[in-house]
Amino acid sequence: MIRTVFLAGLAAALACSAAAHQQRVASAEVLLNGRSGFVEVAHRFSIHDAEHALALADGERPDLIGSAAARESFAAYVAGSFSIVDGRGEPLELTILGSEIEGGHIWIYQEAPLPSDPSGMSMRHGAFHEIWSDQRTLVTVKSPGGDTSLLFEDDLTLPVVF
Repeated sequence: MIRTVFLAGLAAALACSAAAHQQRVASAEVLLNGRSGFVEVAHRFSIHDAEHALALADGERPDLIGSAAARESFAAYVAGSFSIVDGRGEPLELTILGSEIEGGHIWIYQEAPLPSDPSGMSMRHGAFHEIWSDQRTLVTVKSPGGDTSLLFEDDLTLPVVF
């Protein structure tokens, strides 16, 4: 009996420890760059969260640090989970530029031609939200007219208000 209680407690402690490492928080910066004429996007995810989410989705844990193919696959997943729509309702054609590892994070970079009128834009960011209901993604939009932040929690599509 004591052994059973001990093992149950140990299992619960290990489960809490594993969950404690998951941040379930991502961030992105969207720069409306009038000088370059592009919308430049930089997504930032914890490698631990990314690998764990991909393992839950695919059944096998990728090696984002050691595998360029795994990073490309993750970048494609992020690109499929993120979109920007201009004020006329037309989606921007975002191109994946690449990815990089920095510390315990993976960065995914995208760009699209800057719309002539960025007012009325909206964004969708759904990465990991289909896996974890408590996933949060903070997106900072930087423009000549000022900066704004969007927090994607329950609502995955939000208007950009400058």
